[in-house]
Order: sequence, then C-alpha cells, then structure tokens
Amino acid sequence: MQQLIEAYLNRAVEGWDDEAIIKELSDAFPDEAVAEVIHFVPIIAARILFRELGPVFPMTYFVLDAEGNVLEQGDLLADRPLLKAIRQFSFSLEQLKAAAFRSSDAQALNNALNAGAKPEDLVMAPPVIFSEPPSQAGLLKAQETMQKLLNDQVGEQDSPD
Repeated sequence: MQQLIEAYLNRAVEGWDDEAIIKELSDAFPDEAVAEVIHFVPIIAARILFRELGPVFPMTYFVLDAEGNVLEQGDLLADRPLLKAIRQFSFSLEQLKAAAFRSSDAQALNNALNAGAKPEDLVMAPPVIFSEPPSQAGLLKAQETMQKLLNDQVGEQDSPD
C-alpha cells in the first residue's frame, strides 16, 4: 500500500492529472486500489495540512453512485488498511501540499478565507466521493442529500440534551 501511495504522490508533485496517474498506476496496481488512493489521499492530506489553522473537518465521508444515492458512509479514522496506511504515511511537505490542494476541502477553505471567514470559525462539509461520474440529476440529488445531512447535524447540535 505504501508503494502505491508513494507512486501517487510522486506524480502529484510532478503535476500529473488524475487521469494520467490512473493510466500509469493501473498497470502496476489494482484499479480499485488506485481509485481509492486518488480519492482518499487528498482528503486526508488536507486534514493534516490545514488542521492547525482551526477549521473543523468531519471524519465521516460518503460514497455516492452516479445518481446521487449513498452507497457507503465511512469514518476516515477507521482501521481500514488503506486509510490507516495514508494516515501513517510520512509525507514530505511537498507531497502533503501537492495532495491536499487536489482536495475539495482546500478549494472550499480557500474560498471561505478569501471571503473573509476566520478559519477557526469554519466547519467543513464531509467529503463526498462518486463511485462513477455523476449524472446531472445525481449531482442535484447529492447536493440535496448532503444539505439534509448537514441540517440534521446542526439540528442535533442545537437540541437540548
């Protein structure tokens, strides 16, 4: 697993796009493992790189199908071998930045900071991974599903115990 993570990061540092990385690494590693590394390394790298700024990053992630249906809800801190290997990987700063800035978290954090938000006041949305390219209807359903989940979480935090 470490070899796959290292191979991915080396190409990310060199500026390769995900499609080129998939094509290159799929010859040496199982397709499913390559896809998971491409999805999860940036998510975990962003959490490592930006945690000291103060935003709250949920450790829950969601995997959706092309139509926006939730296939999996997981925990980034789970003992799943890939997630554990990524968390334990000894990133160089260059690798950490190259991976983190591929994540939607980095883009969302950057947009919020540019709009004047204080990082310590931010609560980021959980990461959403599509198992296949989403349809237009799937994107809309995913937005609705995630909004409902976020609203439910806020409601739970606001309710008295």
